[in-house]
Amino acid sequence: MLRKPTIILLIVLALLIGLVFYLQKNPLPSAASQTPSATAPAQMIQGLNSSNITWIELKEKDGAEIVVSKDPQGAWMVGTGDKQAADNARAEQLRSEIAAIRVISVLPSGSPLADIGLDSPTYTLTLRTMQNEQYEIHVGKETSIGNGYYVQVNDQAPIVIDNIAVDTIVGLMNEIIAQPATEGAPELEPLVLPTTGP
Repeated sequence: MLRKPTIILLIVLALLIGLVFYLQKNPLPSAASQTPSATAPAQMIQGLNSSNITWIELKEKDGAEIVVSKDPQGAWMVGTGDKQAADNARAEQLRSEIAAIRVISVLPSGSPLADIGLDSPTYTLTLRTMQNEQYEIHVGKETSIGNGYYVQVNDQAPIVIDNIAVDTIVGLMNEIIAQPATEGAPELEPLVLPTTGP
C-alpha cells in the first residue's frame, strides 16, 4: 500500500508531465509577438540611394527653377545653359536629404488632388539617377495641423512627408545658388523660393 505523501508526489509528477506535453503542443506566445515593434517609416522613394541621384530640379509654381546636376567629371554644377560650379558639400547634403525623406502617412488612392494642392503644386522636384530613372515629386498644401506637406511621387497615391524635409530642400537649393563654389563666378539671378509653408 502506498503512503499518502507518495500518492501526492505521483499526482504532482503526472500533472507536470501533462503540462510539459501540453506546452510542447501549445507553446506560450513569445515576448516578441506580444510587444508590437515600431517599424521605420518607408522612404518617400523606395530603394532610392542618394549616391545614384545625378540631377535635381526644383520648380516653383510661378515658373522659377533651380537645376543642380553632376557633370561627366563628377563635379556638381548649377544652371542649365551656362552652368557654373556648385558647392559640392551642399549638393551632396541636398541629395542625401532627398533620399532620406520618410513617409508620415499614405492617403487613399483617388484622393481629390485639388483639396490637398496637388492639382497645382507649390513645388515640383524632379530627380534623375545614374540608371536613367526619373522621379517627379509634386508638393502640395501643408497639412491642417502643420506637421507636413501633401506630396505625390509620379502617379502614386498621395502621401504626407515632414514639412522640415521640404523646407530643408528649398533652403539648400537657395544656399547653392547664393554661394558660388568658385571665386569671381557670375552670380545667378536669385530665385524667390519661400522656405515657409505654401
